[in-house]
Amino acid sequence: MRKLLILSAALIALTACGPKAEQQALQNMPDDFILSSVNGPQWSFNQTIEQKPVLVVFAATWCGYCKQMIPLIDKMAADYKDKADIVVAFIDEDPTLAQAALKDLSLKNVKVLYGANNFAGFAGVEGFPHIILFKQIIEGQQGQAAQWVGYSAEHVQQIKAKLNEYLK
Repeated sequence: MRKLLILSAALIALTACGPKAEQQALQNMPDDFILSSVNGPQWSFNQTIEQKPVLVVFAATWCGYCKQMIPLIDKMAADYKDKADIVVAFIDEDPTLAQAALKDLSLKNVKVLYGANNFAGFAGVEGFPHIILFKQIIEGQQGQAAQWVGYSAEHVQQIKAKLNEYLK
């Protein structure tokens, strides 16, 4: 019985930290999510997804794993500058916290948004960092989403592979 409990706990932990199977993106989403940015103009999810794939890193400024993962995503974002929109969406409502994270993490290639709590809720964010790749809307249909939860350097390679697949 004890082995079964340990095996079940390990399986749950692996499921929570690994990439999720592709699944339908945001269900019951409002007309649009417009978020404020600390390093650019306001950002509209709908306007962006109509043009190209969107990678959203949902994070919290207090999250240690986020502080490790976000610089890796920022470095990767340079390779996809005009092909995909890569954003870090902090759930924190205070813009000074997002501005401090932008400076502390030396972010140069991602859009940094704040006040993303409602967006995170509709996206089904389970923990931080929670990364979702949304396919571009084609013929009125929003594409599938690939998701990763937690910190792992392997996630960056998996994200690159999925982005490249979407950009074919």
